[in-house]
Amino acid sequence: MLKSVFFGHDGTLVNSEVEHFRFWEKAMKNHDVTLPEQQYRDLYCGVPGAKNAQMLVEEYDLPIPATQLLLEKETLTDQFLETGVFGLLPHVKETLAYFQRLKQQYPTKAPSTGVVSGAIHERIMSSLDGHHLTTHFDFICGGDEVEQNKPNPSIYLLVVEKSGAKTDQCIAIEDSVVGVKSALGAGLDVCAIRSEYTTGHDFSMATVVVNSMKEAKKWMMETYQLPRLT
Repeated sequence: MLKSVFFGHDGTLVNSEVEHFRFWEKAMKNHDVTLPEQQYRDLYCGVPGAKNAQMLVEEYDLPIPATQLLLEKETLTDQFLETGVFGLLPHVKETLAYFQRLKQQYPTKAPSTGVVSGAIHERIMSSLDGHHLTTHFDFICGGDEVEQNKPNPSIYLLVVEKSGAKTDQCIAIEDSVVGVKSALGAGLDVCAIRSEYTTGHDFSMATVVVNSMKEAKKWMMETYQLPRLT
């Protein structure tokens, strides 16, 4: 029986990867480096910020610590979130509304829902609040709540513990290899959603691969025999 459904955030719920690329691109331009978009898609998309900063400093031999580059990028992120929000991806609102209604109509049987992101908790909340979606989730876990971020499984082990379910009663919806590896490492089945930025990622290790949240919802309903609501 399905007890919990956990969603990634960036690239899974919100269309943020194009903005994150722009933030990294601008941060790198401050150091006279042009970051190719395809390289970002192939190597850095979905990777937690601290790891990205470390890889970029090493790749381009920047004369600054990775912490400084990360701060520059995160400052741009915060400035963006002060006045705007990342747009929702297609079919996200309908999918989350479905699980809300499921909880209302079948309170003892409906799966709980959570967000599991490599971003810090405060930024996840800011993004969800901007779309009035915070109340749709029972658990929200950010990368700053664990010692090792994705692809380490720690964050998924944390949210499973919070949910009170067993790992084989939970599934993860992710859009990047880093997220898929994290969830698989914790023992969860994973539905990988290909996005514009992750079309080149190898999702062969995922339980199933789909092309949209709509297809992910359909797979969940069929696989776990979730009821159709009228």
